[in-house]
Amino acid sequence: MPNTDLIVANTPKSNNIQKVLHKTASKELAIREKSGYNSDYINHFTIAETKLIGSYLKERDRLLIYLLVDGCLRVSEAIKVKPCDIKRADPPFTGWQVKVYGKGKKYRYVAVSASLITILYAYIGKSQIKSEELVFPISRVQVWRIMKAGMDKAGISKPPRVGRVHALRHLGAIEKLEKTGNLGAVQRQLGHSTPTMTMHYATTIQTKNDIETLGKVDNQWE
Repeated sequence: MPNTDLIVANTPKSNNIQKVLHKTASKELAIREKSGYNSDYINHFTIAETKLIGSYLKERDRLLIYLLVDGCLRVSEAIKVKPCDIKRADPPFTGWQVKVYGKGKKYRYVAVSASLITILYAYIGKSQIKSEELVFPISRVQVWRIMKAGMDKAGISKPPRVGRVHALRHLGAIEKLEKTGNLGAVQRQLGHSTPTMTMHYATTIQTKNDIETLGKVDNQWE
């Protein structure tokens, strides 16, 4: 019996989706390679690369890597999440949040996308995971192996100077900072005690934007 947990199947639709993701990932890879020698640049995956890797994983593993990105989580935080940790933000705030147990043995709440919560709840219900049970009952080593297997199948290389799983947390931070511009909020999401590390994400965004902008200049040499 085929594994119905996998998104990828031998269908025209799934193959077309992967072609689009591969094309987008290739463009981002070019930016990463040009930025690789900047010591302040934080190497990371892209959303397209993450979705492509996820398309080769079973549902549980795919949701885990999405949560690592969306919540900007460390792997040790993500694998401890239980259904009871997921909740709507208390009024007057809106949106969803997840309580995680982070460094320094401290709890914090992180914002998570409603779209991820929808598919996460569907998985929890389908898998009959109880409120106090772990959603992802696996070890950090297993997460590393899962990520490596997905990357190998997708043909995605590890970004330089960063762990393959930790690069997902970097991606989440960069995406949130790029879309909100709120350095303090991203710092608290990450659980950083000072803004120093968080500032590197701002430098990364600026470097990427600089390369994209200046790359459009063509002096028409002949």
